[in-house]
Amino acid sequence: MQVILPKHKGFSLLQSVFYKSHSKQDTIMEKLEWHDQFFKGIFTQMLAGQYDEAANRRQAKGIKKLLGLRKGQKVLDLPCGQGRLTHAIARLGVEATGMDRQAHYIRLAKKKGRSRNTPHFLVGDMRQTHFEGTFDGIFNWFGSFGYFPESQNQKVLDNFHRALKPGGRLLIEGLNKDWILKNFKPVFELTAGGVKTIHENRWDKAHQRIDSLWTLTAGRKKEVHRVLIRLYNARDLTLMLRRAGFKKMRFFQDLKGHPLRPASMRFIVVAQKQQQNNGT
Repeated sequence: MQVILPKHKGFSLLQSVFYKSHSKQDTIMEKLEWHDQFFKGIFTQMLAGQYDEAANRRQAKGIKKLLGLRKGQKVLDLPCGQGRLTHAIARLGVEATGMDRQAHYIRLAKKKGRSRNTPHFLVGDMRQTHFEGTFDGIFNWFGSFGYFPESQNQKVLDNFHRALKPGGRLLIEGLNKDWILKNFKPVFELTAGGVKTIHENRWDKAHQRIDSLWTLTAGRKKEVHRVLIRLYNARDLTLMLRRAGFKKMRFFQDLKGHPLRPASMRFIVVAQKQQQNNGT
């Protein structure tokens, strides 16, 4: 079996020190940004095989409804990954743009087909966008918020707010911190897209994040990655969204619009930018 570890100095020692002091490792990981290596590996295969076209269309329809998008309006999918939902929501008649930091994901997204409503794809970092009042809606899907230090996560929300037109809406989907802490599992495994993953988890209370060691196996290929994801509950996100300038927030447990409950494993928040004409 081929075992591939990220090409980081000292990372091969991570398994033996995982539940010990992390001070030196934390410094290394913050500089190297764990997600750059993670999304270049086996997870690419796992991501591509998780949902079929029916599920993509169902999710896209729910996102479009919660964002209140009408035909011809502009929506940004950030990060868009391999473009599965960017393409799906474009087929519903909106003008879709997908952006992702991973250039190889954007290449894959562009190969998914062309039609009258083919999305526009860009390589870019959500911390460094320069859109100004461009979009009627933005969505950040599948636990894609919380990858960075907290000041940078706040910057992402600031950028989303600036990129929206007055009255535009932002949708973020992710894991509910309250549920995770109540149902915390130090170790679990799952299989998706032909990839088996074993997760060894530690709760980092100081940074309010899951500090995990992921072992991914696909055939004879194996990778080990450290994954650091900041988790949020409704209170956390409300404070951050208000700092970014959003005035209205609604929380749901699913795309059908059922209200969020403490027992909900995942959350969806829809935040609206203030209108210019009537202050709503």
